[in-house]
Amino acid sequence: MKEKLVAVLLASCVALTACSAGGSTQPVPDTSLQTDVVSLQDSGNGQAGSSLPRTVTVNSRESVHVEPDIAEIVYSISTQAAQAADCQQQNSQEVDQLSSLLKEMGVAEASIQTTDYYMNPRYEWVNDVRRLAGYEACTTLTVSDIPMEEAGTILAESVKAGVNHIQSISYLSSRYDEAYRDALALAVSAAAAKAQSMADAAGYSLGQISYMQETSSYSQARYQDNALMARKLTDTGEQDSITILPGELEIVAQVIVEYCLEGGLDENSGH
Repeated sequence: MKEKLVAVLLASCVALTACSAGGSTQPVPDTSLQTDVVSLQDSGNGQAGSSLPRTVTVNSRESVHVEPDIAEIVYSISTQAAQAADCQQQNSQEVDQLSSLLKEMGVAEASIQTTDYYMNPRYEWVNDVRRLAGYEACTTLTVSDIPMEEAGTILAESVKAGVNHIQSISYLSSRYDEAYRDALALAVSAAAAKAQSMADAAGYSLGQISYMQETSSYSQARYQDNALMARKLTDTGEQDSITILPGELEIVAQVIVEYCLEGGLDENSGH
């Protein structure tokens, strides 16, 4: 026990002697910790200390214009009666009459669809007392795939037959799918041109596509004729057709494209 205590005291004296002779001792650097830091710096893109991007991402939006060749008409047929059963029966008769007229004019039965129906009570106020005045029924009839050259005649004949409420008139194109693919191709080409310009400016070569996404929604493009809807269709008189000017449809495609970047200033200089 005494021998161990003497050894400890001698070691302490040696340490104190070294401090008084040569000043404070310097700690030994932990080289393993420095190695970890360097490896973290190199783990990004293979170039220590480099912050240059190795990819470039661009957004692109392009469109094509087509002339509509299909019309869609939404009729709203409303009837009123004192009794609910009578109101419903009258409404059904008027819907059947319009449907028969459309079929006689060449509209396919598959193109005529009931898209909404409701029947509500009507009230009136008499001496501050609310009383039931009757019922109102309304059927929404959507007629689609109407050739554009026939839309004006169908509208005029519908008004002559007693239809007094047309909810909407929309114009579409049977070439939508083809035109949308054309717009997509234009958007991808435009993205490539933008990415090339950015790569050139940064001193890189444009590599392969690493990511590409379609961000536009694929839905039938349509144009609603608000100007025609604002007209009083009951004023058409004995006209055989209503003039329709559908204009053009804009079909839009949007994409996000990411390209790899090759070369660069650091690689070319050997660093």
